[in-house]
Amino acid sequence: MPISEQLPIEKIIRQDRRTVSIQVTDDAKIIIKVPRHASKQDIEQVLEQHIRWIQNRLTRARQGKQWTQRKFTDGEKFLYLGYLYQLKLIDTHKAPLVLKDNVFYLERKYQPFARDIFEKWYRRKAAENFYNRVRIYAPLLGVEFRQLKLSSARTRWGSCSSNGNINIVWRLIMAPQWVIDYVIVHELAHLRHMNHSSSFWQLVEAVYPEYKQARNWLKQNGHYLNI
Repeated sequence: MPISEQLPIEKIIRQDRRTVSIQVTDDAKIIIKVPRHASKQDIEQVLEQHIRWIQNRLTRARQGKQWTQRKFTDGEKFLYLGYLYQLKLIDTHKAPLVLKDNVFYLERKYQPFARDIFEKWYRRKAAENFYNRVRIYAPLLGVEFRQLKLSSARTRWGSCSSNGNINIVWRLIMAPQWVIDYVIVHELAHLRHMNHSSSFWQLVEAVYPEYKQARNWLKQNGHYLNI
């Protein structure tokens, strides 16, 4: 049986490109981008060459999916800035959701809407944190950003446009601060180098020497940054 028939391939996209790109989504699906005239044999060959990487990514995605099958009940744990905090349901509180004394307190009557409430809380914290960190690192990189936006992207943690807009995935607020800082430095560095050339990585390393460790952390743990 061909490898393509053994894998959860969601779609194959033909584009004006020279190489084959393989993406494994958070819900354990595979998206393949190929040159317009790539044959089925060409695709099978690339899949065979990268089968171990694909299987590892699928395993992580499935683990992450299992991790995020939430019920929002007492004792469940939620990430924030790299630390796990237990959830406790209470009958009354000043706000639907608060983090106090290392515990997430959720008012019981809001439990049916807990996922949306958590996302709003995370987004608010992400906006504050990311903006403050961008303001710290932009001068160190010698760049100016136009606008910081929160993203819901699933295939990358950040992006940068040529007009100076920085986009960072809100779920990154669940990661340790030193990992967040790497993504911010990475995207800000694109304001000087809109590529991943050696000059780009030299700039990233000059400002953030721990970038390799942070990048590896995301590869190993990124699937846990979800609700």
